[in-house]
Amino acid sequence: MKTNTSTLTNKFLFAPALAALLTLSACISPPKQAVSEVQSGNYSLDKSHASLVFSVQHMGLAWYTMRFEDFDASIDFKPDAPETSSVSAVINPLSISANHPEKGKEWDNELATDDRFLSANTYPDITFSSTDIAITGQNTGVLTGDLNMLGTIKPIEMNVIFHGSNSVPWAPGKAIIGFSANGSFNRSEFGMTSLLPNTVGDEVRFQIEVEFSED
Repeated sequence: MKTNTSTLTNKFLFAPALAALLTLSACISPPKQAVSEVQSGNYSLDKSHASLVFSVQHMGLAWYTMRFEDFDASIDFKPDAPETSSVSAVINPLSISANHPEKGKEWDNELATDDRFLSANTYPDITFSSTDIAITGQNTGVLTGDLNMLGTIKPIEMNVIFHGSNSVPWAPGKAIIGFSANGSFNRSEFGMTSLLPNTVGDEVRFQIEVEFSED
């Protein structure tokens, strides 16, 4: 009977990789789910575990999805009274990515700098600063804050889920916390009215997945 050398080689290479993954998993404890168990203090965004995706309707047919590749955020986290915590964030509009299959970065640059859209040369930052947190469940809440975009400041809301805290071997003694958030706003409220209403919709929907590391 012939032995498939390629199959044996793949198994040989896969085995140590699987063992390493299982060992790493064993070193990481299950996340704590109660907010009150988390260490209070200042937390900074782990940019390697963060995503900010948003979408707008295109011609009423489908939601056109984009993302920002460069953003930062921090939390002053108070688990004993989470409603008194505060959040701030800043987005670099030049980091917008639409993943256009033909125009690529040329289209990204147009979205970022054109006065019809994000006008990044005039407004180099998009910022968010929390003003209120309403607790709606054991691990859920509504975060309200001021969004500053295109020189206009308007309040927006987002639904937030707290996923718990954890720690990792490569950062001993530091807590890591994770959240999901989603919400929407109308871009016309910030003066972005180009291509309304038939080509590009007014409503902007966003989804955030983030981890923060204790300072």
